[in-house]
Amino acid sequence: MSYDIKGLSCVHCKAYLFEEDDVVICPVCGAPHHRTCYDSIGKCALEELHGTENEYKKPDINEAKAEEKKKEPINNTPPFGAQFNGQPFPMFDLLGGIPKDFKLDENVTAEDARKFVFSNTQRYIPKFVTLSKRKKTSWNWAAFLFTCPWLFSRKMYKLGIISGLLSIVSTVLSIPFNIKLSTVGISNSINYPEIANAIFDTLSTLNPAALIMFIASVLLSISVSVVFGIFADYWYKNYTLTSIKTIKANSDDIAEAYRKKGGVNIFIFFIAYLLLDYISNFIVLLF
Repeated sequence: MSYDIKGLSCVHCKAYLFEEDDVVICPVCGAPHHRTCYDSIGKCALEELHGTENEYKKPDINEAKAEEKKKEPINNTPPFGAQFNGQPFPMFDLLGGIPKDFKLDENVTAEDARKFVFSNTQRYIPKFVTLSKRKKTSWNWAAFLFTCPWLFSRKMYKLGIISGLLSIVSTVLSIPFNIKLSTVGISNSINYPEIANAIFDTLSTLNPAALIMFIASVLLSISVSVVFGIFADYWYKNYTLTSIKTIKANSDDIAEAYRKKGGVNIFIFFIAYLLLDYISNFIVLLF
């Protein structure tokens, strides 16, 4: 694209424009739009200003930044006051390239989200921006591999309970199959072909209902991991924005409320992991 959109926003929806966005430029005044925004109104959002002194003029981003730089006081303190032995750490962008005042929602900025998310913000803030543009899918390896513990560690307890219950259901469905498989007699002297034959003979007598339940168990377990892997970032973005708006509206100590409701709790991650494993094993022992 020959038209440089860096630092610009859509004149219709006011959302920040990224290089990968499908952008339409007004042929008259040069105003940038998301293609979906332009198509929705069928014309330039600033058409009524064409030919007037208020007609859209592309801002000179470099000149504006240079002027702002001149006004900034010299400050050797690193972002957010990080220091070691009295010396500042090297500069580190905790917002993943997103401007601090970028609005994820009408009342929530990227900086608000950074304070709430607290950990791994350089990944989550750009994800939130992308997912704010009518997109709901992403990929989160932590949510895929450790669904229930990850949800609890990010304090999304309702979804954590749901995923945990689904995991327990999957365990219950697999019990008849596992019990039948455990009856296969295997000694240290038996060879692999004999082991395979023993397993086949045992499974050939398996009740079809038990086999169906086992297949349902596997499909349920995989489905839960995949679904949460795909939608976890979107749900976390919604949780973050909703929580921040609630805190701003009701809390006298916003920073403390962010700490209690946001951030990440590694301790509860391991507690959820061990508890889920314990419950699953306990249920198996009951049978």
